[in-house]
Amino acid sequence: MSVSLLNRAVSACSDPVLRPWSDNPASFAASPWPTLILGSCLIAVIMVLLFALTSDQQLLKRRRNRLLARTLELLLFRHDARVSITACARILKANAAYLWTFAMPTLIAVIPITLMIVQLAAWFEYRPLISGETALLEIAFDKSIDVAAVPVTIMLSDSLELDGAPVRIPSENEICWRLQVKSEQESWIEVRSGEFVERKECAVGQHLIKVSTKRTRSDLVQEILHPVERPLPAEGPFEQILIRFPPRTLHIADKEVHWLVAAIVIMMIAGLVTGKLFGVSIT
Repeated sequence: MSVSLLNRAVSACSDPVLRPWSDNPASFAASPWPTLILGSCLIAVIMVLLFALTSDQQLLKRRRNRLLARTLELLLFRHDARVSITACARILKANAAYLWTFAMPTLIAVIPITLMIVQLAAWFEYRPLISGETALLEIAFDKSIDVAAVPVTIMLSDSLELDGAPVRIPSENEICWRLQVKSEQESWIEVRSGEFVERKECAVGQHLIKVSTKRTRSDLVQEILHPVERPLPAEGPFEQILIRFPPRTLHIADKEVHWLVAAIVIMMIAGLVTGKLFGVSIT
């Protein structure tokens, strides 16, 4: 199964849960926090369930108790140098065995959890453009194409317009345009070069919606990091189509908080609570 199909599967599962909150203007005055909290809690619950299914809970408890016993041994005989040295060795061995218990569950969970966190990034890393704002549209071409001479035509939805002439950058093999938002409605950019035509979504509006910054050719890392739109065809002239959206800012009181930091804290708390509720030991 390709990364693109995995992304669409994760999106199909997560979007119906998150979108009703993001589309509801009454949810905490259209704050992004309810959707972030819900999404982070959903990831935490899935993470705990995966850990419960793939870990040996009895073995985990035995190794944790053994590590605790070795630590108490060091504390009780701390005045005996010989015993303390051997106790330290036993602590290291017990700790290595305890940590090894987490290896397989972690390896199994890392792929779905990574894909879900990247889906959250599509909601919270950047925000849509609003009426009157401008953004750069950057189109990178295949290295075999002379960007100084290649013919390119841009077609825009009615809500967008070009602000100035294109700038060709041969050193980067790119052509750049400045876009301006005229109205907040469904927006897109269509790029034509020869017989090849590709469309790029442009997120516009004040609601919390997914923002796709880049369409790029099929590549494992790029497909993981940019899951919203399908990759560009390898046989086409375009390597990537990029719109530089403004970053989204979240605040607690008057302090700015990065969404990923907030999501990790929420996932840790939700994971511990879920583990207690389901009787799953995750520490």
